[in-house]
Amino acid sequence: RIVNLGYSEIYVESFYGGQVLLPQADNPTVWPSVVQTPGYEKRDLLAEAIHKGRERGLRVDAWLFTLNFGYSYALRGDRQAVLALNGQGQSTFTYARSGASSNPDEVFVDPYHPQAQADYARLLGAILRRQPDNILFDYVRYPRGVGPNSVADSVDDLWIYGQASRDALLKRATNHQGKELIQRYISRGYLTDGDLAEVSTRYPTEVEPLWQNHTPLPPLAAKQTPLSTATRRSQLQTELWQLTVNHAMQGVLDFVSLAVAQVQPMGLGSGIVFFAEGNQTIGTGGYDSRLQAWERFPPTATWHPMAYGICGHSDCILDSIRRVLTLEPGSPRPLKIGRAHV
Repeated sequence: RIVNLGYSEIYVESFYGGQVLLPQADNPTVWPSVVQTPGYEKRDLLAEAIHKGRERGLRVDAWLFTLNFGYSYALRGDRQAVLALNGQGQSTFTYARSGASSNPDEVFVDPYHPQAQADYARLLGAILRRQPDNILFDYVRYPRGVGPNSVADSVDDLWIYGQASRDALLKRATNHQGKELIQRYISRGYLTDGDLAEVSTRYPTEVEPLWQNHTPLPPLAAKQTPLSTATRRSQLQTELWQLTVNHAMQGVLDFVSLAVAQVQPMGLGSGIVFFAEGNQTIGTGGYDSRLQAWERFPPTATWHPMAYGICGHSDCILDSIRRVLTLEPGSPRPLKIGRAHV
């Protein structure tokens, strides 16, 4: 029926909702198999779908959730430290169950955690052994909050408070003053004039706090008045906000880059699914809570923008697609529209 409708390619959901489309008898992952029926422990539905699709001339791609590891993962006592954590002490599991997230069953992990990376690599390896034509990565982002939670506009909104992410963030400091101010900023959400004075006294051999992408102050010219402490504090606080936002985004980008790199030696293509609005700034200094910086996805991966809209006509969907094309004009990157709802 799919072929008769004119389709040439299908996406098979292979990892979704905290379960994997692998047979129970050959499932090396930490997730349960989709098929749990007794007597069907060896039934490999993914391998069958790939084989039957190819018999009919279809390309069969495996579609996988990425940072959304699912509800079942959150129930594991040995994986609690892997879940992403915000500055309010919420894991993405407790956050979702509180109603702050758009879906109570979505559970996102800390992309910097080596256990998350290892679990996903093992899962992806099992999927690749079924030899699909391509791999599509979905949920390459953080949770989408509802209402005011849909905007990340303070550091404690960011999912960077897990130990692995915090450790990686502190390594972005390039001197002791910088590390100390990062710690104070993420613990309190702001800096004080006293913070600058204290770190300067504690590390007197360092001229100023430094971290990645920080531009040091130029030497004062003759008769030039130095910046006031309050002005300097405001500047550093703005820099730290951008540093922490970029750190959160970079975790997502690094995680999916590892996955794409695992696919490449197999000679298969990779695609990444995203929302056109997932990378936008909101208001003055706020960001869409998903922090989906899709314009920085690995250049070897095909873009799959999800175009949604309910406006009575197609304009809202076309506007979404135009935004994608505008941010990457004239790019040779392949582009596929995942699906559109009118």
